[in-house]
Amino acid sequence: MLARPKLVGSVSGQVSYVKSARFNGPNLEMEDITNSDSPVINGQAYREKEPGFAVGGTVDIELLWNRTVHNTLLANLGTPEHWYVERSDGSRRWFWGYVTTDAEDLGQTSATKSIQIDVTGAVTSSSSSSSSSSSSSSSSSAGS
Repeated sequence: MLARPKLVGSVSGQVSYVKSARFNGPNLEMEDITNSDSPVINGQAYREKEPGFAVGGTVDIELLWNRTVHNTLLANLGTPEHWYVERSDGSRRWFWGYVTTDAEDLGQTSATKSIQIDVTGAVTSSSSSSSSSSSSSSSSSAGS
């Protein structure tokens, strides 16, 4: 039998079981490099851009919600953590990030709650049969 997907943080420990997780990123920032030598065509000046830094993106997670989950996330709001989402097959997606859900939103009492974690750095993956990790840029669902 497969285990239930879960969210675990380096400070918070196991926060909750995960109904779904969507990884949005990484994204590439484009830098404006317009200058006095930028092209002008038919009297229209054009901006120039080139690739800048990669941005880790966000992770949208729907958690099974209760008072303990609320208290844990509220206590660590704004604290950087090394998180992982463990899927039902045992594979993991690792990332550093901050829970960016508003504190007021954390007070909801329904059975599930959607939170967002702002990723700082890269998201890496490991399979259930290997401890090595590699960079990943695709979206995925935690599954059950």
